[in-house]
Amino acid sequence: MKFIIDTNIIFSILIKSAVNQEIFLCKDYEFYAPDYLISEIEKHKVEILNKTLRTSEEFEKFLELLMRNIKIINKCYYLGFIEDAERISPDFFDAPYFALALKLECPIWSNDKKLKQQKRIEIFSTEEMFQSFKKL
Repeated sequence: MKFIIDTNIIFSILIKSAVNQEIFLCKDYEFYAPDYLISEIEKHKVEILNKTLRTSEEFEKFLELLMRNIKIINKCYYLGFIEDAERISPDFFDAPYFALALKLECPIWSNDKKLKQQKRIEIFSTEEMFQSFKKL
């Protein structure tokens, strides 16, 4: 099954969330993210690194491994869905994730509760993902 993976999930995996890591490594899931994810990671890299026990080198290697399991999609691929995404996204900065979800017709994995304020795109929390994962 395809999912758009939100930045907050990547951050929690990088910091140390065993449950998120286990779900993320499940071969039954394919993860996609807008190219915007890369700039978000770069913007918060120092903050994330400070919350983990990894060295800078270990962090970079782990991040590289994570990114191999995410298909990063260029904005030009989902550009036609940006306006619609901006209308439905409860947070302007999440519009790229919604646009990609609209384009790929798939849900978003996020722990941001406000994303569930809209009814157009299905949002799965980690708890919901884990319940689905256990059924596999």
